[in-house]
Amino acid sequence: MPYDLGGVAALSWSVIDTTGAPAAPGAITVTVTLPDGSTATPTPMATVFGSYQAFFQTTQAGRHTVRWLATGTPGPGVGVGAMVDSFDVEPGLAGTILSLADAKDTVNIAQSDTTFDARIRGYNAATTAIVEKLAGAVVVRQVTERHLESGASEILMLRRAPVFQPVGQPYPVISITPVLTYGLVYDLSLITVDPVRGTLRHVAGLPFWNGPYDVTYTCGRPIVPDNVLTACRVILRHLWSLERGGNGANSQGYAADDTVMLYGYAIPNRAIELLDGPGTRDPGGIA
Repeated sequence: MPYDLGGVAALSWSVIDTTGAPAAPGAITVTVTLPDGSTATPTPMATVFGSYQAFFQTTQAGRHTVRWLATGTPGPGVGVGAMVDSFDVEPGLAGTILSLADAKDTVNIAQSDTTFDARIRGYNAATTAIVEKLAGAVVVRQVTERHLESGASEILMLRRAPVFQPVGQPYPVISITPVLTYGLVYDLSLITVDPVRGTLRHVAGLPFWNGPYDVTYTCGRPIVPDNVLTACRVILRHLWSLERGGNGANSQGYAADDTVMLYGYAIPNRAIELLDGPGTRDPGGIA
């Protein structure tokens, strides 16, 4: 189960002796390796005989590795061994199109029932990823991309259109930073941006010489179209029905062949049709 950034990860492990029975070790340690390579050593505490728990307050988003180590002289009544595990920490900013409350309503789970919250959030994040693959960026966020253009093209194509310009931001693109020392510094006031297609051009038609360049901008849709929201709900219901053991005509009423395989996901055809609306998958929008 992933944890939210700043939350407390509850880590646990049970120790056994050479006969397989629960046992206390001579000493026990737990080491957490953070995404940046630094380590932390929370204090393990015995819960019941042979079982230990440690609490770690998260400070970084990403994959964490946990290593438990129990030492002593191997034999009956002495717990000795090691175990490596991992857990993930979600970034502090929301990254899904549907809120958790909306997602729970979509799969007909009461808001007061938190039993499946972690799984629903996982499916909700997966739904967002595939919808943004098909329809372009939806969740508003700042991104930085590296582009390798070196003068052959007058157009720089951003990867996560549509481009969104927040109030108070002077230009659609936040920065275009050369990676190499001889790269050019472009005046952002002379860069035109097609926010729907995500194309950048210099007003004088100059190419992007001496790349690569790191481009920082804000992408996404501050107002999410209804067809995108509905497509998210259709995909989420379909994924959840598979989780709950749906077979053939599942509990949400989708026939078994009402799916199309794209990018490794089984997506209901009705969701694909919903995403064909203006500004999403149609020729005038994001392909």
